[in-house]
Amino acid sequence: MNKTKIISLNSKDLANISQVGGKGYSLIKLSSLNLNVPPGIILTVDFFEDWIKKIKNSDLYKKLIIQLNDNNNDCQSLLNKIKNWCINNLNLSLTDKQDIENYLKKLFPDDYNKILYAVRSSSPEEDLLGASFAEVGGMLQHGALVCREFNKPCVIGIDNIREIIKDGEEIEVDAIEGITLLDREE
Repeated sequence: MNKTKIISLNSKDLANISQVGGKGYSLIKLSSLNLNVPPGIILTVDFFEDWIKKIKNSDLYKKLIIQLNDNNNDCQSLLNKIKNWCINNLNLSLTDKQDIENYLKKLFPDDYNKILYAVRSSSPEEDLLGASFAEVGGMLQHGALVCREFNKPCVIGIDNIREIIKDGEEIEVDAIEGITLLDREE
């Protein structure tokens, strides 16, 4: 079976919601109705299939399943270890990275090096037909891992963002150091 790993937001074919999530599905549907949807791509669940297999085969994940079955409390430490394991062990294959680059170069031939990324990252279990939600930062932050592969900034998991950054304020994102700077004139 040929799996679709990357889908355009402006696709003429309506994708399966289980592959693109509720927000992606809605954006494709809006585009199919000729409403103004900016160009962009969706990395489908199939795109992350290898990562999902690696995670599920890790000892940490197996420990988490056992702990959830035995005692559903106090999993945060183990979840943090899984998150760190993902950051250190999950990388895009050269083929996947080239596929993303080629797709984006077709969408933005004149502006490829100036692309700004908006990452909506959640697990398939968090994105359903009737609801869409994500933990602050997302458990695996796969969107951040993809941005890292392209050395692009990615701002994720900022709780109370409206209390930290006010309308009109500018931020600077340092992708190399992994920090976001807010320069307020005092």
